[in-house]
Amino acid sequence: MNKIIKLEADYLVVAKEDGTTIRVPLETIDFDATVEDLVEIYYDGPNVILHRLEQKKEPFKTVLISTV
Repeated sequence: MNKIIKLEADYLVVAKEDGTTIRVPLETIDFDATVEDLVEIYYDGPNVILHRLEQKKEPFKTVLISTV
């Protein structure tokens, strides 16, 4: 998975699956990015397009604790 690893004033850094990183200008994304967001990367000529993946939230698990 590609993951946002750093946010700066005007760009973000994405760690790609192959271990390399890319810098993407914040003005080119259309979501509120946060560190640890998982993203898909698309290339349109010299432009980079990021699409944030939906994070699946684990449902709460009920645990029964009893004392004897």
